[in-house]
Amino acid sequence: MSLADRYFEGLEELMTDEQIEKFEIIPPATEDEISRLEKFYPDCPESLLDLWRMKRGTYHEEIDDVYILLPVLSSDVEGGEYPYYLKSCVQILEEAEKNYNKQSIEEIYGEDWIKENSEDFDKRIKMNISHNKWLNFADCINNGGTSRLFIDFDPKGKGVKGQIIRYLHDPDSYIVIANSFDEYLENIIGEEYPFSHIYEEWDD
Repeated sequence: MSLADRYFEGLEELMTDEQIEKFEIIPPATEDEISRLEKFYPDCPESLLDLWRMKRGTYHEEIDDVYILLPVLSSDVEGGEYPYYLKSCVQILEEAEKNYNKQSIEEIYGEDWIKENSEDFDKRIKMNISHNKWLNFADCINNGGTSRLFIDFDPKGKGVKGQIIRYLHDPDSYIVIANSFDEYLENIIGEEYPFSHIYEEWDD
């Protein structure tokens, strides 16, 4: 069993009946969608591709007149109170082309601000790389832009290629939360999906 299979299997055991019903109708991403994403992000980890091969995404998906908005991922924010949606390959590629995603951390905040708030900017992250060079695979349930998760393919210093960056708004911060996507998924499994309690609140 692959890591992606194990991840979704364990998560589905914690869903309500209604959540399971919605989750099971989500189709896989098409091979064309995956191929297009791999051309843009050739180092995309296999475990993330495997998730898409099972479910194309859980963020504003409409399938057979059923609207899907289902959080399936987590980070270190508020002990799972703010989980994340898995974005589709199509959503990721469309957003990567938007102007605001072509800016770097330095362009957004300026060098002086970064130095003054250095504890909020992980030294394993390059400050001069456009956001769309990172793969933004998940957005938080709190309006999306409040927190986003990225895969960083070009780290700095002691950083690791493929590390997971968590962006959090107000106060803004960019922190590495795992060294790889596999480690990221394993951490959530090991923590027993700390966000799963929210499914009861979303059972509508």
